[in-house]
Amino acid sequence: MLISLLDISKPGDNKDYNGGFGTTFSIGNSFKSKLLKLARKKGENIPLITLAYLSAIFKKNEHQVILDSNHINKDADIIILLPSLIRFQEECETLKKIPEITKAHSIVLGPLVSAIPERYDNLADTVITGEPETFFEHVKNMSDIPTGRVISKQVEDLNQLAFPDWTLFNYKEFTQSPIFKKSPTVFIQGSRSCPYTCNYCPYIANDSKYRRRTIENVLAELNELKEKYKFKAVMFRDPVFTMNRKWTVELCQAIIDEGLIFEFGCETRTDRLDEELLSLMYKAGFRAIKIGVESPEIEVLKKYKRKAPDQLHQEEIVSFAEKLGIRVIAFYILGLPDDNKESMQNTLDYSINLKTSLANFTICTPIPGTEFYDLNKEKIIDTNLNKYDNFHSVLKLEHLSAKEVEDFQDYALTSYYFRFNFLISYLKNKFLRD
Repeated sequence: MLISLLDISKPGDNKDYNGGFGTTFSIGNSFKSKLLKLARKKGENIPLITLAYLSAIFKKNEHQVILDSNHINKDADIIILLPSLIRFQEECETLKKIPEITKAHSIVLGPLVSAIPERYDNLADTVITGEPETFFEHVKNMSDIPTGRVISKQVEDLNQLAFPDWTLFNYKEFTQSPIFKKSPTVFIQGSRSCPYTCNYCPYIANDSKYRRRTIENVLAELNELKEKYKFKAVMFRDPVFTMNRKWTVELCQAIIDEGLIFEFGCETRTDRLDEELLSLMYKAGFRAIKIGVESPEIEVLKKYKRKAPDQLHQEEIVSFAEKLGIRVIAFYILGLPDDNKESMQNTLDYSINLKTSLANFTICTPIPGTEFYDLNKEKIIDTNLNKYDNFHSVLKLEHLSAKEVEDFQDYALTSYYFRFNFLISYLKNKFLRD
């Protein structure tokens, strides 16, 4: 069979981010804002790892696979679309056009489909909820694909998955700058899901269980990324990479022993880091760590089931990592239901004082499938899902208008990145670090 993996996107879209629900970088139209948007679009060209996993499965089952960007393939037997929030309208319009153009069987899948399958019942022939790899492992021909909704079971043993097939993409152009200096870069998953319970988090929207691969399996994939694809930088797409300290130590030591030379990055929590572990990670090649600070208001975060790390430890870890040579990228949330102008300014001030290499400020967004969405759906003032991109305020807040939140996000980003101290530090890091 000829299987078309259809991607509907625009420049600047990052559809693998935000738990697979997608995000973009849509801030204001000031000169500084435009510079930031240009830098983001130029610096980031990153893949959809779910499509790479599916391509590997299809090729193993001897199907022909092609990636079609913003184009309906008339010759395909099956067209698969992984919908997002940020391109919801465009994707729905595309799904309506498929039966007008081709007789291909249309399939939708992914986190958004799992959260709101009813929105796709009349748009696609098959609506798959859950982790799609389990279902497609057994698809040999068209008769193996039912119409209507299909529940695909969770992948219990991640070691059994075929390694992602990056030949589907023009992978030599993958970049993630300024987080990584080296390219091409790529994603890898050492684990899936997250054991924490932050009620706004898209990574746990669909109730999947936390699972982790073996060290040997991860090493085998890293060797393939080196030998077959010649990747130079690898970002672990685990929500909490250092969740298990023993596993992290063993993996880092194995990378060192194996002589694997990559520029590594990961996402984790500061309360899952210590100086000894960071030193080992640096030795293994880690040069970037993403952390979710969210807000300096600890009591506020508790309302959303966020177990905030101790602030003193957080500040010490960030300082140690930066001095060691590991760039820290901190994430903050603006426009929480309790926010006002003063609390948002406190968040910005804290971000500057924390002195991380990079920072991002997103707007609190009710992601379908999360507990936060269910608790706040009566406060939603904008139902256009394209705006659920972390850059539009769609909730009615007690102390702030949507425009005030969006304007402050623009102000926070431009204030952070156009500081003299930041620009000098950025240039030093860019040209002096390894």
